[in-house]
Amino acid sequence: MIAALAIVLLSSVTIAVPFAAVAQQPLTPASELYISEEDGFSVQIPQGWVIEDHDIVPLALNGEGIALMCLENEALPGLGGEYNCQAATLTDAIYISRHPDLQSLPEFEDTAPTTNDLLALWIQYLQNNTSNLQIVNNTDFDEFTKIVNMTYTTHDEGSILPFDETSNDVKTRLMFVLSQDRNTGYQIVNTVGINNQTSPAVQEVFDSFELIEEGETEGEEEDEE
Repeated sequence: MIAALAIVLLSSVTIAVPFAAVAQQPLTPASELYISEEDGFSVQIPQGWVIEDHDIVPLALNGEGIALMCLENEALPGLGGEYNCQAATLTDAIYISRHPDLQSLPEFEDTAPTTNDLLALWIQYLQNNTSNLQIVNNTDFDEFTKIVNMTYTTHDEGSILPFDETSNDVKTRLMFVLSQDRNTGYQIVNTVGINNQTSPAVQEVFDSFELIEEGETEGEEEDEE
């Protein structure tokens, strides 16, 4: 009787362990590499996210809005099987903007732009409709890459009625990237509510973002052949 009971208990244990192991290791597809030769960058699209790459992104960005990433389950259908993030109601998004031909600006007639200058341009833009602007931390990875965490309060004037005005406390995580010739600057931006956590997808985008030159990917494909 005791021997039979021991066999039953052992069987239940050996069956339960594999099921627990499977539950803890879900299979997830790999992220997708996105390349835009026209805008001069490549980036990894995190799992569960999509990208809309058009020069029409109507964002509060200093520079040209060139791309917008959003969660796939929040994106709307776009033409040609693409996605429309701009018209969707988003809980999270990652914006990419660009400053082309920086050295044509009067500010850089006598000195080459730096990532600090990109940050200064961003602050200059924000100060028009924000307050309580603070830099939480500022990290230079090299002379061409800087990551900054900021907090500030945004002000929306609303309609012509005074009680429509609203204010929101937000925090922003940005990466500034300067081209090797110091003539083009990029900003990768994620903004969330002050009490929200920054998505791990933002760091994945920061880590994978690279500048490319036109024709560079074609040369790599020829080498592979």
